[in-house]
Amino acid sequence: MKSGEINPSRKISIAVVDDEEVMRKLVYDVLKAEGYEVDSFATSQEALEKIKKGNFDFILTDIKMPDLDGVELVKRIHQINPEIGAIFMTGYADLLSAQEALKEGAYDYILKPFDLNEVRKSVAQAIEKTDSLEEKAKEKGLAALLEVDLNIYKSGDK
Repeated sequence: MKSGEINPSRKISIAVVDDEEVMRKLVYDVLKAEGYEVDSFATSQEALEKIKKGNFDFILTDIKMPDLDGVELVKRIHQINPEIGAIFMTGYADLLSAQEALKEGAYDYILKPFDLNEVRKSVAQAIEKTDSLEEKAKEKGLAALLEVDLNIYKSGDK
């Protein structure tokens, strides 16, 4: 499967949130070049409003921002849509923020300054993980259906 797709029928949509314009633009440009649908936001509030209306698969967000930190932003996003995957970026790494990010189900925690290949790799791995979870859920559903079908078949014999 090509980058930019969870399944061939739809593109991956990513929200990039960072109050630093240079970082936001760099991440936006690298993800756009990979074929993803990307929106970028300078504030958490701006991103939150758009996410309420839009359909995003992932959010890449800075942790330290003036209006609302990235962890709190993701908590609020998950109240709207718990399926949106989160990747955190920070120049101020500490154990507490890493733990909070993990509690919110972070796919990754990237330290600034980072190599842009690190962003590409992080998003690709998050998509793979999502694909794997979706595939396992389908397999469980099919196994349960098969078991029901078998039970119905057996009960017909009685």
